[in-house]
Amino acid sequence: MCNIHLLKPIKRAIDAQDCEFMRYMLLEGAQNNKDDWGLSNGLITRAERGQYKGARFPEFNGSPYLIGHNRLATQGLTSQPVTLEGWTIAHNGIFSGDYSEAKAEKSDSLKWLESFTAYAKGKKHSVKALAKFLSKTTGSYSLFLISPDGRLYYAKSDYTKMTFKLLRDGDSYLIAASTDEENIKGYFQKSLLGFPIAGRKHFISTLKPDSFTIYEISDAGVNPIKRYNAPAPITTKYVSVFENDGELTDYEKAQAIQRKMLYGEGYQYMRGNLYDY
Repeated sequence: MCNIHLLKPIKRAIDAQDCEFMRYMLLEGAQNNKDDWGLSNGLITRAERGQYKGARFPEFNGSPYLIGHNRLATQGLTSQPVTLEGWTIAHNGIFSGDYSEAKAEKSDSLKWLESFTAYAKGKKHSVKALAKFLSKTTGSYSLFLISPDGRLYYAKSDYTKMTFKLLRDGDSYLIAASTDEENIKGYFQKSLLGFPIAGRKHFISTLKPDSFTIYEISDAGVNPIKRYNAPAPITTKYVSVFENDGELTDYEKAQAIQRKMLYGEGYQYMRGNLYDY
């Protein structure tokens, strides 16, 4: 599925070298996620169709943080990150239920954000609202979410991946995160004329976030601020009616992965209509 990435300098702004680091993660993520790409700092969102091929983005210099997204389109036409009502999301996975429809023009990520912003509107405590909404969200997800006041959150369900790394960056620190840990580690293995491109950055520690926990990423680090209940287990069974031969589409592959997560390794996906019984 998709790749999402983060860079958060501690007590300084994003600089040109950080942008090169993000370029590397986007290039690595684009190898298997070729449909769309995008970046956001909450105030500026740049989301473009097509595979990322190394475009630079100087407009993000000076940002407090930067989130990136490589998309493998499984449903809808919406590139990410997506900004709506002051909220910005970068999402990996598939929101199921009312958000999931193979032929819809809107992606599941956009439909989820529309529902969440409508739910959160007017509520004083955005974290409590987010926790309650996520506790009713089914499917697989790993997401960064920027609030209208610029706070940066992360949350995930089971069966999704995310790695945070704390780096020593000269006289300060840098938090780097990605769906695929190799997107971060690979940057430190690249060299030019025998010299490491990463230059001043050095690994200090690694964090694998817990599921069903909201983290806030700030100058104080990556901190869990609210746990929430996982949604009730899905007990609906499906019957697949075989219709035609041929390779599965990317959407069907993603659905197959998601349902295998929900129903176990014995689940077999066949092309066709799915009926509840």
